[in-house]
Amino acid sequence: MLPIQQASLFFCLSLTLLNLILVTASGRREPVTHCFALLQLCLIAYLIQPLTLQLEAGFLVDWVVALGRNALPCIFWLVCLLAFNDEFRLNRRVLLTASVVALFGPMLKLVFHIVGYQPSLWINFFSHWIPQSIEFLLIGHALITIGRYLREDLIQNRRRLRGWLLGCTGFYIASVVLMEQLIGLNDNIRIMNSIMLAAFLLIFNALLLRFKTDLLYPARRQKQEIIFTYNNNTAIDVNKSEKPASADPIEDTTFSRLQSLMETEFIYREDSLTIGELAGRLNMQEYRLRSLINRQLGYRNFNDYLNHFRIREIRERLSDPNQKEIPILTIALEAGFHSLSAFNRAFKNRMGITPSQYCEERQRLPEKPAPTPLTDSETTD
Repeated sequence: MLPIQQASLFFCLSLTLLNLILVTASGRREPVTHCFALLQLCLIAYLIQPLTLQLEAGFLVDWVVALGRNALPCIFWLVCLLAFNDEFRLNRRVLLTASVVALFGPMLKLVFHIVGYQPSLWINFFSHWIPQSIEFLLIGHALITIGRYLREDLIQNRRRLRGWLLGCTGFYIASVVLMEQLIGLNDNIRIMNSIMLAAFLLIFNALLLRFKTDLLYPARRQKQEIIFTYNNNTAIDVNKSEKPASADPIEDTTFSRLQSLMETEFIYREDSLTIGELAGRLNMQEYRLRSLINRQLGYRNFNDYLNHFRIREIRERLSDPNQKEIPILTIALEAGFHSLSAFNRAFKNRMGITPSQYCEERQRLPEKPAPTPLTDSETTD
């Protein structure tokens, strides 16, 4: 290994270890922080893999390092989903997908090593190239996730980080793939790869120091979801979008205009409404509107803010006996959702049940008894 490669390697290792220490010492127990710490371990394995192969450390060491390197794209995918998609939740299906992709190749090699079998060309293709193709798909999906919610993101620092991370990661991956696939590996390519990786990690760490609060340590989300408690057979919305008291009269005026657009003009019913269009109607800068909705109301995503009003209207219409014959799809489209799947997903994220289940729950509630009419004697009294 050339001296410049060694210098780049140790520089990258230092930055990665520093990230791992800072995240571990923070004491936060968020899924994104756990995945980010695991990402640093996988990156360490990726960095030291050439050293273990060069030093012939043995099969077991090589296998553990290769396992960490193989898991790197999967963990990167999970970090991007957790950090940049506010609606994403870890579940068994996602964890199973990541685990199978990360473990399939290394576990197959371990089995072949234990039984002493020399795999053929077709088996090597099956155990290496197919999982690698899936890894590229996961990386592509991660980059799409970073860019997909860029316009709707209400956290200004996270929006900036999205742009930088999308550009730097995309450029680095594209450059490495092109150099390795079109030119082939040689000393010059390895040197360029080491320098580019060191530059990428340096830029990423500089951004992380500035934006880590919004990325790795998100503030506890204020419960803006619509939660209902049934009291005397009546559904009570206990979480309305109400702005805390402010000492800024201009901000209060802007908030009043915003609420008027939502509550009176029902602007949320426009399925293609963007935050830029809304800012234009309020005659204010887009970044100020983002800050108002995020800082004062606690929303992290513009669609989540719109869906609050949409679902509130839909809930009221589903509870209205006079509208029980109207299809749910019609109600969802009129409230601003562009498709039934988007409505079902948003409704379940906030209510915990599907619209059909909600209607069934409402039907099980006993009807509120009608008031008894007063008699003539009671009215005269």
